[in-house]
Amino acid sequence: MPFGNALTSAKIPVIKSGAWRPWQPLQIYLQTPAAELPLLFCNLTLQPDLFRGWIVTREIGYQGRRGRIQNEYFASYAAAIRALEQARDAQLVNGSYKITFVSGHPPGYF
Repeated sequence: MPFGNALTSAKIPVIKSGAWRPWQPLQIYLQTPAAELPLLFCNLTLQPDLFRGWIVTREIGYQGRRGRIQNEYFASYAAAIRALEQARDAQLVNGSYKITFVSGHPPGYF
């Protein structure tokens, strides 16, 4: 049997370029509008760890200066998403932050 036939007959899953993959980090970047000084930023990231858990990283501070970084560890994806959404909503509740960048989000997340 030729080698090429074995490869072409195998079912290989195709992932579309825009499809969300659960191992991709989910990142939400918020910042104050440019008219307001000082410029504040908040970077929220959800990513898997090496032990089948999830890490929510929260970076908050002034642009151009050292910020504060907090990591929270979760055993389940659902708990990590809830924590990420609560952190996002806590920053958006006062109205000073605007979402400027989102990457790796699952379909229909925003």
